[in-house]
This record gives sequence, structure tokens and C-alpha cells, in this order.
Amino acid sequence: MSRPPYGRDGQWVRIVSTGGSTDPEDAVDLGAVAVAHWFGAEGAWFVTVAGSGTGIHPGECLDFAPEITEVEATELRSWLGRSTPPSS
Repeated sequence: MSRPPYGRDGQWVRIVSTGGSTDPEDAVDLGAVAVAHWFGAEGAWFVTVAGSGTGIHPGECLDFAPEITEVEATELRSWLGRSTPPSS
């Protein structure tokens, strides 16, 4: 699937919708700040959230221009720093 005209790899986003799902697990990250990467094979965004890991979300469930607090930014940077493998 081709990449949508919005968003870019590595962009910070906020999860704003569960896409109509009523599964409680889908609501866990609602409102969370995340970093997104386009996943063309699924036609969705591969989104990493501090504390809960990575999942796949359609673009309509994400805010690509979120207001992010310093606390949220620090938490996400810390999470991403821990999950990045050491360079060789």
C-alpha cells in the first residue's frame, strides 16, 4: 500500500481513537504520545508508545500535530533510548 500524504517516519503523534474498537486492550494507549513509522505491508502506522511497546494503528486514529508536554517528551525519549540496540 502506498504511503499517505501526511505524516513522516519518526514523527511524534498522539493516539486519539481506537478506530471503533470496544476491546479494552485497544483503549490502553488512547491519548498516549508515540513515535510513528509507516508500515506499508499493513497500510498503517507502526507506533511505539512508552511503557507499552509497539502496535499498528491506522492514520485516522492518530493526531499528527499533537501538543506534547515536557513530561511526555521526556518519558518517550527515555523509553526509546532504552529500546534502541547499541551500535556496533
